[in-house]
This record gives sequence, structure tokens and C-alpha cells, in this order.
Amino acid sequence: DHCHAAARTGCDVFRLSLTGNRYERPDVSKASDASNKSLAITAIGMVSPLGPDAATSCAAARAGISRAAPIDGFQVYSEGDWAHVGVAGHAASVFAGGFEGFGRLVRLASGAMDDLLRASPVSGGEWPRTAICLAVPSAYFQAERMRLPDMPEEGKDRARQQVELMLSALLSRVCQLCGIPNDVETQFLFPQDQCGFVHALLKAEMLIAGGRFDRCIVGGVDACTDAAAMASAFSFNALKAGDQSSGYMPGEAASVLLVEHASAVRGRGGNGISE
Repeated sequence: DHCHAAARTGCDVFRLSLTGNRYERPDVSKASDASNKSLAITAIGMVSPLGPDAATSCAAARAGISRAAPIDGFQVYSEGDWAHVGVAGHAASVFAGGFEGFGRLVRLASGAMDDLLRASPVSGGEWPRTAICLAVPSAYFQAERMRLPDMPEEGKDRARQQVELMLSALLSRVCQLCGIPNDVETQFLFPQDQCGFVHALLKAEMLIAGGRFDRCIVGGVDACTDAAAMASAFSFNALKAGDQSSGYMPGEAASVLLVEHASAVRGRGGNGISE
């Protein structure tokens, strides 16, 4: 698990001045002041290696199904097999097959967003008061690998371009594919891996409590199955691969939640999924 990497780097992995989507670290000290009312989860959207939607993914997980399989996009030499072997991981190959890098993140995130909007459609008039807070990969290992002297300049440029593209265009592309109005004032990115979801939820809590928004779509997307991401992690002994037994097993998924004030949900006769 590479959560420790995100905790070490926070938002400081890439400090980019963007005119598009914004990303930031919320002021956690204000969270208690913002939580005068509890939030309710009213819809879920998901894409995972276990299924193309939340219902299928959750049912498969409850049934104990696991779909770990070799990922042939990146291979390492195994002395036990005397051959190069694919890294075992959890890839959403049926849903996201054929997509790589930025395109794979867009495919996963837009699939999860479509699933949520099928469960709880948001009307055109509601979008100006609906924020989107999305956690995305920090690209920590790619950033560290770019500092290595043996990393070719071409590889460094490609890695930088992928990260800049993710931060500047990911949400706008997802909104375009899902028919969501593309308003950068309502979109926030958190490039902090798993820790990013906590920051995204805190941001949503404060946005709703501040009265600017009635609801927020909060979630995250990651694709550690990308060949460049796996190669970077492997170079720092952080990937479970071949004869290397320590490290994390690569996987990918996207999940989003629709959160609102619990009192507003009860006021219209709803119960929500959870508070």
C-alpha cells in the first residue's frame, strides 16, 4: 500500500499553477466548525475489477470474489520461473481495456460518475449548486523516479505531461463525457492518493456548510496498473512483483458518492444510504 507516500508528500508532490481544475489542501481546523449538520450519502457510483457498477462490485466483494491476474503490460524477471512474468494485480480490464495513462483514469472516473447519475440524476438547474471533489493519484513514485540519474529525459518529459494533463483536464473531460456542465468553480482535485479522499470529504463538508452548495459528489480514481506507474513503484521496491514479496499489489478502480445535508434529505422524505 502506498498511502505512506501520500502522507509524506501531501499536496507538495506537484505544485502547478493551473487555470483549469483547482486542487488544494482544506483547512482541517475548520472542519469541526463546518460540521453543524451531518451529511447523508444519497447515491453511489463505482467501477472496479469486480464489476462495472456499484451493485455488481459490492455483491462480488460480499461473495468473496477476487480477480487477481497477471498484468502483461509490465513484466519482471523471476528467478523461480527463470523467465519474465507479468505482475499479478487487480485490473478492470473488461471495462478499461485498451486505455492507458490519462485515458484510463478518465474511463474509470466517467464510468463511476455515469453509474451514480443513473442512480440519482442531477437536473440541469441543480448543477450550479453541486460541487465535485475528486481524489486522484499523487504520482509520487513517478516524481521520485524522475530524479534518478539513469532516467532518460524522454521518459521524464512523458511523466510530467501525464501528471499535468491529469491535473488540468481530468475533471473537464469526465464532465464532457457524462453531460455535466464544465464549471471549474465547482471542481476540486486532491492529488494525494488514498489520503485525498479524506481531504475531499472535508472540503465537501465545508462547502455544503458554507451555503454555496447543496450537494457534493465526492470520490476518487486511481489506476496503479499503468506500466509507467508499476515501473516507477518497482524501482523503489514498493511493488509486489516477481521474487519481490513485499510491496503493494497493483489495482485500479473509481468510486463516487453523492453527499447532502441529512436534514435536507429527510425534509424531502428520503432516507439516504448512510449518514
